[in-house]
Amino acid sequence: AGLINMPGVILLPFGGGERIEYHRESETPFFLNNPGLIVACPSAVQDFYDMLRASIASDRPVVFFSHIDLYREPKISELIRRPPSKPIEEFGVKMVAEGKDITVVSYGKLVYECEKALELVRQEKNEFSAEILDARILSPLKIETIIESVRKTGRLVIVQEEPKRWGVGAEISAAISEDKNSFEYLKAPIKRIAPPETHFPPSKFWQCYIPQADEIAKVIIETINY
Repeated sequence: AGLINMPGVILLPFGGGERIEYHRESETPFFLNNPGLIVACPSAVQDFYDMLRASIASDRPVVFFSHIDLYREPKISELIRRPPSKPIEEFGVKMVAEGKDITVVSYGKLVYECEKALELVRQEKNEFSAEILDARILSPLKIETIIESVRKTGRLVIVQEEPKRWGVGAEISAAISEDKNSFEYLKAPIKRIAPPETHFPPSKFWQCYIPQADEIAKVIIETINY
């Protein structure tokens, strides 16, 4: 309850890819309903470095998720080694791309699938622009950043790696619906993109389970055309 310091970091590799089934689950929802836990999930190498150091420096318990498929990602930016600049819970939601037509929220590797999806959408809609938000701190979630974006764009699509029910997208959808500063600005229903309600399939079918760029692009277009 915040009365005494409880420092500790649990680093949990996770995420779908070409591996055996039981190495590819997304366990983030299991930890989100535990009061006092900070749940972090960076998608960029610099964020991983900065947030892990901030987690170790924190007096609070942190569950730190790292997506396995990003370990060997070839498009790694230059890493700046530096001491923690702020508490881990203050990293919040990061804006990856700025836009005006729709807000797309994701985390982990799927942030990159969202970027690929936007390129596909632009092939059909030249003047299209989207705001991509990386929810790198899942708990406590800074919903204010998402609310501000939705007020600007009027549309929201959430992309997650865990099944749709009881996941990150459900909490974000509920928070936006409950807040009059964002709900009244919605021009279309909120959409969630997620795997089917089942465990991972055998490894060669993993792309049929994890949301892919073409599926995300299709939902984005449907939401814009609503």
